[in-house]
Amino acid sequence: MDVFLAWYLLIITGGVVVGRRFGRLASLAVMIEMNQLGPLFLGAIKTGRLDPILLIPGAGTLPKIGYYSGVSAGGLVPPLVFVLVAMFVRRADTEAI
Repeated sequence: MDVFLAWYLLIITGGVVVGRRFGRLASLAVMIEMNQLGPLFLGAIKTGRLDPILLIPGAGTLPKIGYYSGVSAGGLVPPLVFVLVAMFVRRADTEAI
């Protein structure tokens, strides 16, 4: 299994668990934060130093083409999937808890 696919499945599973307990907005927030902080921690583990530049989407991961090393439209796919998951996750009954 691809590492990125496993990471996204972990993010979505965490979002569903949080969404069942706290609601849709919390689910979306957790998934977006996990998506942002994942490369930061993976970069820190790999290089041994904490680079805040990795919090900027696409920075440090895309090769420089000319003078622009921007983010492609494909970078919008994971956040859109996170929004869809957050839309369809239902909050569990709190009476049973």
